[in-house]
Amino acid sequence: MAKKEQKIDVEVKDISAGETQKFELWIKDSAFATITQISEQRFETQFASQIEPRHFKMLDDAINDALMEYNLHRGS
Repeated sequence: MAKKEQKIDVEVKDISAGETQKFELWIKDSAFATITQISEQRFETQFASQIEPRHFKMLDDAINDALMEYNLHRGS
């Protein structure tokens, strides 16, 4: 039987330092991904469970990928 969809609040926290733009994605009280802008049109997403970061051209794409990864591997 399929589970009922649940609303999940995701918070994007700007943790930038200096000129480097950096964001953390939070659900409840835990951060599950970090996104860093590595050039003008290049973003990198890093998860605690991954060795290699993923690269994207847009911040929205990096956030969407992080949410898909979270939904795929979360234990509910």
